[in-house]
Amino acid sequence: MNWGNKTKVSSMAKRKGGNSKNLEQTRRLFLDLAEKEFSEHGYAGASTTRIVEASGMARGSLYYHFQDKQDIFRAVYVDIMERTSADLCSSLQSISDPWDSFVKACEEYFRICTSPDESRIFLIESQAALPYEERHQVIARTMRPVLTDSLSRLSANGYFDGRNKEMLAIFIFGALGESGRILNVLPNRNLAMRQFFETFTWAMKKLA
Repeated sequence: MNWGNKTKVSSMAKRKGGNSKNLEQTRRLFLDLAEKEFSEHGYAGASTTRIVEASGMARGSLYYHFQDKQDIFRAVYVDIMERTSADLCSSLQSISDPWDSFVKACEEYFRICTSPDESRIFLIESQAALPYEERHQVIARTMRPVLTDSLSRLSANGYFDGRNKEMLAIFIFGALGESGRILNVLPNRNLAMRQFFETFTWAMKKLA
């Protein structure tokens, strides 16, 4: 009897391993559809039924990868931040000037905060869906290290002398995040965005 159980477990594990690529493709499909759903309907209004119907798959497939709606949202939130930080790290590699690299890092985060789709998930809906500690942990291992690294490069070149880089990064993230919430509800949004970032870079130069 014990031998039969071992054979069955081994066979099941083998089938799962053989389908690992399909499983990842299915998870990716659900993430993309869920990101669209949360962007359009918010967390409260999002429907797992619509996500499943759009995927053309069985409902069980969704719950194979995610426990519930909150778990799907968490995965989308992490995916956005990991994807963005990876893209930013790649783009910063070609920028040799430390100040230009720092401004680029701030500008990219500002873009996320003021993008109607991404900011709704990142700044607005995440507050309702996820505890602050979870959001903090995601930012602390994705976007913030990119900014902290840029600040460290500046420090090595004489900027922000004596400033705590982690605290400065938190300060900058807070300023840019709150600006995103405000700018997304202003009537002349594009003009306000340009004026804010000009003011932001001016303030950073003063602090530096």
